[in-house]
Amino acid sequence: MPSVTINPGALAQAVSNLAMIANALTMAGNYSCLTTQAIKAPGDDCVSRDAREQLFEHAQQCRKIIDAAAHTLEAHASHLQVAATMYSDTETDNAITILPEPN
Repeated sequence: MPSVTINPGALAQAVSNLAMIANALTMAGNYSCLTTQAIKAPGDDCVSRDAREQLFEHAQQCRKIIDAAAHTLEAHASHLQVAATMYSDTETDNAITILPEPN
């Protein structure tokens, strides 16, 4: 009969790694917000203002993508944590069930 073996410690490490990556993305997004606010037109002409506006819009779009990626990783880490906990609980229950009765 085929079986699947899961290492709860490895799942917990994966959750931790995903959370760290999501946190790094959130921090990068926060930093990009500061960078976006610092974008200034190099001159007072219409071309400079248009260039500034396009760069500003691009930076805002990057921020949205970074935020979405961080949110996706956080959700995945949360689901993985639930799965790891459920698996660990099931393994504990199974181990208790199959242990021989003490004499």
